[in-house]
Amino acid sequence: MANFKTHVGGAGLVGLAYVGVSVYAGVPFTWNVAGLLLATTWLGGILPDMDHDTSQSLVEIIGIISSTLPLLLFLPNADAVLAVVIPAHIVLHLVLRQVPYLEKATGPWAMARVVIVALAIGLVFIWLRRPEEFKRLSLTVLAAVVLIQIALPIFKEITVHRGLFHTIPAMIAAGAGLYLVLDGEYRLWAAGGLTLGGLTHLTLDEIFAVDWSNQRLKKSFGTALSVWQPDQPLGSAALWVLCAALIVRGIGWG
Repeated sequence: MANFKTHVGGAGLVGLAYVGVSVYAGVPFTWNVAGLLLATTWLGGILPDMDHDTSQSLVEIIGIISSTLPLLLFLPNADAVLAVVIPAHIVLHLVLRQVPYLEKATGPWAMARVVIVALAIGLVFIWLRRPEEFKRLSLTVLAAVVLIQIALPIFKEITVHRGLFHTIPAMIAAGAGLYLVLDGEYRLWAAGGLTLGGLTHLTLDEIFAVDWSNQRLKKSFGTALSVWQPDQPLGSAALWVLCAALIVRGIGWG
Protein backbone atom coordinates (compact mmCIF):
# COMPACT_ATOMS: atom_id res chain seq x y z
CA MET A 1 0.00 0.00 0.00
CA ALA A 2 1.01 3.62 -0.37
CA ASN A 3 3.16 5.20 2.34
CA PHE A 4 2.42 8.30 4.42
CA LYS A 5 4.20 10.74 2.11
CA THR A 6 2.33 9.39 -0.92
CA HIS A 7 -1.00 9.81 0.84
CA VAL A 8 -0.16 13.34 1.98
CA GLY A 9 1.08 14.34 -1.48
CA GLY A 10 -1.88 12.74 -3.25
CA ALA A 11 -4.40 14.38 -0.93
CA GLY A 12 -2.63 17.72 -1.35
CA LEU A 13 -2.88 17.57 -5.15
CA VAL A 14 -6.53 16.51 -4.99
CA GLY A 15 -7.15 19.34 -2.51
CA LEU A 16 -5.73 21.91 -4.92
CA ALA A 17 -7.93 20.54 -7.70
CA TYR A 18 -10.91 20.60 -5.33
CA VAL A 19 -10.32 24.29 -4.59
CA GLY A 20 -10.29 24.94 -8.35
CA VAL A 21 -13.55 23.02 -8.79
CA SER A 22 -15.17 25.01 -5.98
CA VAL A 23 -14.21 28.31 -7.62
CA TYR A 24 -15.52 27.07 -10.97
CA ALA A 25 -18.78 26.11 -9.22
CA GLY A 26 -19.20 29.65 -7.96
CA VAL A 27 -17.64 29.58 -4.48
CA PRO A 28 -15.92 32.96 -3.94
CA PHE A 29 -12.18 32.49 -3.62
CA THR A 30 -10.82 33.61 -0.26
CA TRP A 31 -7.78 32.33 1.58
CA ASN A 32 -10.04 31.15 4.42
CA VAL A 33 -12.17 29.02 2.11
CA ALA A 34 -9.18 27.70 0.17
CA GLY A 35 -7.42 26.86 3.44
CA LEU A 36 -10.53 25.10 4.74
CA LEU A 37 -10.93 22.91 1.64
CA LEU A 38 -7.22 22.11 1.44
CA ALA A 39 -7.09 21.30 5.16
CA THR A 40 -10.11 19.00 5.17
CA THR A 41 -9.00 17.17 2.00
CA TRP A 42 -5.51 16.72 3.45
CA LEU A 43 -7.00 15.42 6.70
CA GLY A 44 -9.18 12.96 4.77
CA GLY A 45 -6.07 11.79 2.95
CA ILE A 46 -4.59 10.36 6.15
CA LEU A 47 -7.83 9.52 7.97
CA PRO A 48 -8.20 5.83 6.91
CA ASP A 49 -4.87 4.88 8.53
CA MET A 50 -6.11 6.02 11.92
CA ASP A 51 -6.67 2.33 12.72
CA HIS A 52 -2.96 1.56 12.26
CA ASP A 53 -1.49 1.43 15.77
CA THR A 54 2.03 2.49 14.77
CA SER A 55 1.36 4.74 11.79
CA GLN A 56 2.33 8.38 11.47
CA SER A 57 -1.23 9.03 10.32
CA LEU A 58 -2.56 8.08 13.76
CA VAL A 59 -0.19 10.52 15.46
CA GLU A 60 -1.14 13.31 13.05
CA ILE A 61 -4.89 12.74 13.36
CA ILE A 62 -4.80 12.48 17.15
CA GLY A 63 -2.80 15.71 17.13
CA ILE A 64 -5.37 17.52 14.99
CA ILE A 65 -8.25 16.23 17.10
CA SER A 66 -6.45 17.40 20.24
CA SER A 67 -5.81 20.81 18.67
CA THR A 68 -9.23 21.43 17.15
CA LEU A 69 -11.92 19.62 19.14
CA PRO A 70 -12.10 22.05 22.08
CA LEU A 71 -11.99 25.00 19.68
CA LEU A 72 -14.78 23.59 17.51
CA LEU A 73 -16.93 23.09 20.59
CA PHE A 74 -16.50 26.55 22.10
CA LEU A 75 -15.66 29.01 19.34
CA PRO A 76 -17.92 30.36 16.57
CA ASN A 77 -17.02 30.12 12.90
CA ALA A 78 -15.76 26.55 13.07
CA ASP A 79 -14.77 26.56 9.40
CA ALA A 80 -12.38 29.44 10.03
CA VAL A 81 -10.98 27.51 13.00
CA LEU A 82 -10.12 24.56 10.75
CA ALA A 83 -8.73 26.79 8.02
CA VAL A 84 -6.27 28.37 10.46
CA VAL A 85 -5.60 25.62 13.01
CA ILE A 86 -4.73 22.75 10.65
CA PRO A 87 -2.03 24.72 8.75
CA ALA A 88 -0.71 25.97 12.12
CA HIS A 89 -0.66 22.38 13.36
CA ILE A 90 1.36 21.25 10.33
CA VAL A 91 3.87 24.12 10.63
CA LEU A 92 4.42 23.63 14.37
CA HIS A 93 5.01 19.91 13.91
CA LEU A 94 7.54 20.65 11.18
CA VAL A 95 9.38 23.03 13.52
CA LEU A 96 9.35 20.66 16.51
CA ARG A 97 10.63 17.79 14.35
CA GLN A 98 13.92 19.68 14.22
CA VAL A 99 14.30 19.10 17.98
CA PRO A 100 16.16 15.93 19.06
CA TYR A 101 13.80 13.08 20.06
CA LEU A 102 10.73 15.07 19.00
CA GLU A 103 11.50 14.20 15.37
CA LYS A 104 10.11 10.68 15.92
CA ALA A 105 7.19 9.78 13.63
CA THR A 106 5.60 7.40 16.14
CA GLY A 107 5.97 6.40 19.77
CA PRO A 108 5.92 8.33 23.07
CA TRP A 109 8.10 11.22 21.86
CA ALA A 110 5.80 11.74 18.89
CA MET A 111 2.80 11.82 21.21
CA ALA A 112 4.64 14.30 23.45
CA ARG A 113 5.02 16.51 20.37
CA VAL A 114 1.28 16.17 19.78
CA VAL A 115 0.49 17.36 23.31
CA ILE A 116 2.84 20.35 23.00
CA VAL A 117 1.32 21.41 19.68
CA ALA A 118 -2.26 20.89 20.85
CA LEU A 119 -1.77 22.99 23.96
CA ALA A 120 0.14 25.71 22.12
CA ILE A 121 -2.48 26.07 19.39
CA GLY A 122 -5.45 25.74 21.68
CA LEU A 123 -4.31 28.22 24.30
CA VAL A 124 -2.99 30.81 21.85
CA PHE A 125 -6.11 30.60 19.68
CA ILE A 126 -8.41 31.02 22.68
CA TRP A 127 -6.32 33.89 24.07
CA LEU A 128 -6.63 35.68 20.71
CA ARG A 129 -10.33 34.98 20.11
CA ARG A 130 -11.86 34.80 23.61
CA PRO A 131 -9.49 36.49 26.08
CA GLU A 132 -12.34 37.19 28.51
CA GLU A 133 -12.94 33.43 28.88
CA PHE A 134 -9.32 32.31 28.63
CA LYS A 135 -9.19 30.66 32.05
CA ARG A 136 -12.34 28.56 31.62
CA LEU A 137 -11.67 27.53 28.04
CA SER A 138 -7.98 26.81 28.67
CA LEU A 139 -8.95 24.30 31.36
CA THR A 140 -11.26 22.70 28.81
CA VAL A 141 -8.41 22.43 26.31
CA LEU A 142 -6.20 20.78 28.94
CA ALA A 143 -8.97 18.34 29.88
CA ALA A 144 -9.67 17.48 26.22
CA VAL A 145 -6.00 16.76 25.47
CA VAL A 146 -5.72 14.54 28.56
CA LEU A 147 -8.93 12.64 27.73
CA ILE A 148 -7.84 12.07 24.14
CA GLN A 149 -4.51 10.66 25.28
CA ILE A 150 -6.30 8.36 27.75
CA ALA A 151 -8.73 7.19 25.06
CA LEU A 152 -5.98 6.44 22.53
CA PRO A 153 -4.88 3.06 23.99
CA ILE A 154 -8.52 1.96 24.15
CA PHE A 155 -9.01 2.96 20.51
CA LYS A 156 -5.93 0.96 19.51
CA GLU A 157 -7.24 -2.06 21.36
CA ILE A 158 -10.66 -2.15 19.68
CA THR A 159 -9.59 -1.38 16.09
CA VAL A 160 -7.66 -3.39 13.52
CA HIS A 161 -5.78 -2.08 10.50
CA ARG A 162 -7.67 -2.29 7.22
CA GLY A 163 -10.86 -2.75 9.22
CA LEU A 164 -14.05 -0.69 9.28
CA PHE A 165 -12.16 2.63 9.33
CA HIS A 166 -10.57 1.73 6.01
CA THR A 167 -13.81 1.58 3.98
CA ILE A 168 -15.93 3.79 1.75
CA PRO A 169 -18.85 4.09 4.24
CA ALA A 170 -16.40 5.19 6.95
CA MET A 171 -15.29 8.07 4.73
CA ILE A 172 -18.89 9.01 3.96
CA ALA A 173 -19.72 8.95 7.69
CA ALA A 174 -16.67 11.10 8.46
CA GLY A 175 -17.75 13.72 5.93
CA ALA A 176 -21.34 13.71 7.18
CA GLY A 177 -20.15 14.02 10.77
CA LEU A 178 -17.94 16.98 9.90
CA TYR A 179 -20.89 18.66 8.19
CA LEU A 180 -22.84 18.45 11.44
CA VAL A 181 -19.94 19.80 13.51
CA LEU A 182 -19.26 22.83 11.31
CA ASP A 183 -21.51 25.86 11.19
CA GLY A 184 -20.04 27.93 8.37
CA GLU A 185 -21.43 28.75 4.96
CA TYR A 186 -19.14 26.29 3.18
CA ARG A 187 -19.46 23.33 5.54
CA LEU A 188 -20.85 21.11 2.75
CA TRP A 189 -17.74 21.77 0.68
CA ALA A 190 -15.55 21.05 3.71
CA ALA A 191 -17.38 17.79 4.38
CA GLY A 192 -17.00 16.84 0.74
CA GLY A 193 -13.28 17.57 0.95
CA LEU A 194 -12.86 15.24 3.93
CA THR A 195 -14.66 12.41 2.15
CA LEU A 196 -12.81 13.09 -1.12
CA GLY A 197 -9.46 12.98 0.69
CA GLY A 198 -10.41 9.68 2.31
CA LEU A 199 -11.44 8.16 -1.01
CA THR A 200 -8.15 9.38 -2.50
CA HIS A 201 -6.31 7.47 0.22
CA LEU A 202 -8.30 4.29 -0.47
CA THR A 203 -7.74 4.62 -4.22
CA LEU A 204 -3.98 5.06 -3.77
CA ASP A 205 -3.89 1.93 -1.62
CA GLU A 206 -5.58 -0.01 -4.41
CA ILE A 207 -3.16 1.37 -7.02
CA PHE A 208 -0.19 0.37 -4.88
CA ALA A 209 -1.69 -3.09 -4.42
CA VAL A 210 -0.85 -3.78 -8.06
CA ASP A 211 2.64 -5.09 -8.82
CA TRP A 212 3.03 -3.37 -12.18
CA SER A 213 6.42 -4.93 -12.97
CA ASN A 214 5.23 -8.52 -12.58
CA GLN A 215 1.70 -7.61 -13.68
CA ARG A 216 -0.01 -9.27 -10.78
CA LEU A 217 -2.33 -8.27 -7.95
CA LYS A 218 -1.10 -8.32 -4.37
CA LYS A 219 -3.16 -9.96 -1.63
CA SER A 220 -4.23 -6.54 -0.36
CA PHE A 221 -5.92 -5.64 -3.67
CA GLY A 222 -9.64 -5.01 -3.21
CA THR A 223 -9.47 -4.48 0.54
CA ALA A 224 -9.23 -0.66 0.49
CA LEU A 225 -12.11 0.49 -1.73
CA SER A 226 -14.47 -1.69 0.25
CA VAL A 227 -18.15 -1.12 1.00
CA TRP A 228 -18.50 -4.14 3.27
CA GLN A 229 -16.25 -6.13 5.60
CA PRO A 230 -17.26 -9.82 5.30
CA ASP A 231 -15.54 -10.69 8.59
CA GLN A 232 -17.38 -7.87 10.39
CA PRO A 233 -20.98 -8.02 9.10
CA LEU A 234 -22.55 -6.41 12.16
CA GLY A 235 -20.00 -3.62 12.21
CA SER A 236 -20.42 -3.02 8.49
CA ALA A 237 -24.19 -2.88 8.80
CA ALA A 238 -23.92 -0.51 11.77
CA LEU A 239 -21.57 1.72 9.78
CA TRP A 240 -24.03 2.03 6.91
CA VAL A 241 -26.83 2.78 9.40
CA LEU A 242 -24.61 5.48 10.91
CA CYS A 243 -24.03 6.95 7.43
CA ALA A 244 -27.76 7.08 6.78
CA ALA A 245 -28.49 8.60 10.18
CA LEU A 246 -25.86 11.32 9.81
CA ILE A 247 -26.99 12.20 6.30
CA VAL A 248 -30.67 12.36 7.36
CA ARG A 249 -29.70 14.52 10.33
CA GLY A 250 -27.68 16.80 8.09
CA ILE A 251 -30.57 17.21 5.67
CA GLY A 252 -32.88 17.91 8.59
CA TRP A 253 -30.55 20.61 9.90
CA GLY A 254 -30.31 22.19 6.45
